[in-house]
Amino acid sequence: MKKFLHNNLLSVGLAIFSMFFGAGDLIFAVFVGKEFQSQTPVALLGFLVTAALLPVLGVVSILAYQGDYRAFFFRIGRVPGTLLAFATLMVVAPLVAMPRIVSLSYEVVSPLIPGLPLWLFAIFFLFLTFLLTRTESRIIDVLGLVVSPILILSLMIIFASAISQGGSWTISEKPALDVVIENVKYGYNTLNFLSAIFFGVVVISILKKAGVANHEKSSTKDIVALGFKASLLGVAVLSLIYVGLALTGARYSQGMEALNEPQVFKQVMFLMLGDRGAIVLAIAVLMACLSTIIALSAAAAEFLQENIFMGKVSYMNALILSLVVAGGISILGLSNIIEYSKPILFTLHPVVIVLALANLAYKWFNFPFVKTPVAIALVFSIWFHWELFATIISSSTK
Repeated sequence: MKKFLHNNLLSVGLAIFSMFFGAGDLIFAVFVGKEFQSQTPVALLGFLVTAALLPVLGVVSILAYQGDYRAFFFRIGRVPGTLLAFATLMVVAPLVAMPRIVSLSYEVVSPLIPGLPLWLFAIFFLFLTFLLTRTESRIIDVLGLVVSPILILSLMIIFASAISQGGSWTISEKPALDVVIENVKYGYNTLNFLSAIFFGVVVISILKKAGVANHEKSSTKDIVALGFKASLLGVAVLSLIYVGLALTGARYSQGMEALNEPQVFKQVMFLMLGDRGAIVLAIAVLMACLSTIIALSAAAAEFLQENIFMGKVSYMNALILSLVVAGGISILGLSNIIEYSKPILFTLHPVVIVLALANLAYKWFNFPFVKTPVAIALVFSIWFHWELFATIISSSTK
C-alpha cells in the first residue's frame, strides 16, 4: 500500500489538478484580475478559498464514505438526499459545467477555423470526450500523464509571455474585506467544490480497479490519506495558475470594463499573445476543457448508471446520455450558460458545504445532527441570494 501511494501520488495529484482546471477556472480567474486590478492579490485570498481549498474538502468527504453517494447524501433522508445528489450532478455535469466547457472551447477555436458552426464543433468535441472516457480505468493515466503536462506547458508559455511584455494595472481602493468576501462567493463559479465530490468517486473507482481499495491492508483512512495528499498537490498547482491568470487579467484588461467574463478572457489572451499565440492559447484551453469534461462525464455516467437507473442502463449508455444533453445545452452559448447558472450555484454551494462538513463530523466524531444544519443552510442560501434570483427572473421575462 505504501509503495503504491508513493509511486502514484504525483500522477493522481496531477490528475486531480487537471480534473479541476477547466473552462470556469480560465475565464473567472482572468476576470478577477480585470475587476480588482491592483487589489488582485487581496481578491485572490477570497477566490482561492472556494476555488482551491474547498475542493479538498469535497474529495476527502466523499472518500470518507468510500465513494458511496447514497451514504453521503442520504444522511439528510432518502428523498431529500436523492434530490440534492441529482441536482448537484446535473449542475456539475450536463446542465452547466459540461456545456460551458464545450462553449468556451469553441470560442477559442472558432477564430482559427472561420465558418465553423458551434453545433458541429460540439459534436466533434463530445465525440472525442466519449472516446477518452469510455474506458474508465484509463482516465487517471490520460489525465495525469498526457493532458496535465501539455496543459501546464502551454500555460507556462502564456505566463512567460505576460511577464516579458510587462503590462500595467490601475489603482483600486475598494475595502479589502469587501473584496475578499465578494471573491469568496465569486469562486463558486468555478464549480470546483461540487465537482470535487464527484471526482472523488472517479478516483476511488480507479483505486479499486487497481486493487488498492480492496487490499486487505488498506482502509478508509488509507484512501482518505491518499486523496488528501493528492488533492493538496493538485490544488497547489491550481492555485499557482490562478495567480498567474489573475495577474495577467489585471495587467492586460484596460478598456474592457463593459465586457463580460468570456469576452474579457478572449480579448486579454489575444491581446497578449497576438495572432501567433492563438495556437498556444487554443491548446491550453482545449487541454483544460478536455481534462475536466473527461472527469465530469465519467462521474455523471457512473452516478446515473448506479443511482438513477439502478444498474438497468450500462455505463456506456449513461455516458452517451450525459454527452447528448450537454451538447444540446452548449448551443445556447457561453454567456447565456454562465448567466442562468449563477443563482443555482450560489444557492447550492452552501448547502453541500454544510452537508460535507456534517458528514465528516459524523464519520470521525459521530456527530448526529445532519438534517437540521443542512435545512438551515438551504433556507439561508435562498434568502441570501434571492435578490440575484429576482434580478435574473425579471430580466428573462422582459
